[in-house]
Amino acid sequence: MARFQPVPLLGGNKAARQPWRNTLSYLLSLPDAQQLFERYANLPIIEYLKSKPLSVLQTLFDRGLNSPPASSAGRLFDAVAAALGICREEVYFEGQAAMELEALAAGEMQQQKRHAYGCSTIDNTLVWAPLWYSLLEDLQKGVDAAVVSARFHHGLAKAVSAMAVRLCEAWQTDTVVLGGGVFQNRLLLEQTSLLLREHPLTVLSPRHFPANDGGLSLGQAVIAMASRHSGAQHAPE
Repeated sequence: MARFQPVPLLGGNKAARQPWRNTLSYLLSLPDAQQLFERYANLPIIEYLKSKPLSVLQTLFDRGLNSPPASSAGRLFDAVAAALGICREEVYFEGQAAMELEALAAGEMQQQKRHAYGCSTIDNTLVWAPLWYSLLEDLQKGVDAAVVSARFHHGLAKAVSAMAVRLCEAWQTDTVVLGGGVFQNRLLLEQTSLLLREHPLTVLSPRHFPANDGGLSLGQAVIAMASRHSGAQHAPE
């Protein structure tokens, strides 16, 4: 019913191991990408990206070669983390960049509530261009990375909760389930839940099974068992 803005995974699976590829993809998705590279040429992340084979990567981006589109929250976290210098070149385990980004934001969450980065919505797609414009400008001003991370977390929680409220109104329901690996992030889970309960909505989250792939596997098993049971009931004699 809704999704994050899809961006190309430059290099396919390499993008899951090298966060800078996701930063580049998000920046190339902006309509004024070239001007931004010039305006913020002195930023460490831009200098770093310029050290990469940009012409080749631009071709992959433009033609969709070995660059399948992805709308996962994980790749957005990777992109922001790399922009802040966290695990920029490579991660060594799944979720590493997101975990470090969460830890960085923890001490600034309360102070940055009113400074959430923005998001726009187009046909139920959350588009992150406003977030990137604000983030780059903050980096240019020398805003501390912990503050930037907290503003990112608040912006993400605000965007997700607003979309959930909108969908609840459309479908006339008052319950929201927060699942998926991204909601292993305590800061994001708590802030999103808080915003949803203000409406007020009932918020559910996993307690006895994992929020990420472990929970997905359990759900698949339940569906398989239910399908098998249903099939057995209607099987011919």
